[in-house]
Amino acid sequence: MWLVKEGQGSVECQPGDKIPYGSKIRLQHVRTGKNLHSHLVASPLTRQQEVTCYGNNGDGDTGDNWIVQPKVYKSGSSYWERDTIVWINHVDTGAFLGSSTKSEFNQMSCGNRCPVMNHLEMFAKNRADAQTEWKAEHGVYLQK
Repeated sequence: MWLVKEGQGSVECQPGDKIPYGSKIRLQHVRTGKNLHSHLVASPLTRQQEVTCYGNNGDGDTGDNWIVQPKVYKSGSSYWERDTIVWINHVDTGAFLGSSTKSEFNQMSCGNRCPVMNHLEMFAKNRADAQTEWKAEHGVYLQK
């Protein structure tokens, strides 16, 4: 699970605040406290832009900043809503967050001692497509 927080250098948001489209966010992994991060390094499986976890207890740098955009703008909707397909863009590079079942770490791609066996590679890519569509479905949602 991921905690959605304000982006580096943004005004602090409070639990339950709505997230406007176009706002800068960070995604903090709840269990590890690391931020979803990207930079201009090729990913190991797809050779797209690498996406990793970075920082400690939510601290990091601008490589942790992302922007949420709706795939399709709905009339009267200016906030990220549950079950709405969005694109998540990396602020520093403009690349779109993505993943695919074709990019799984397994014995063939990663070897016998793979630390992330049977997990999918996260990557960022220059264009939006089916691999870069996301929606929030499960989790704890706070409302004011």
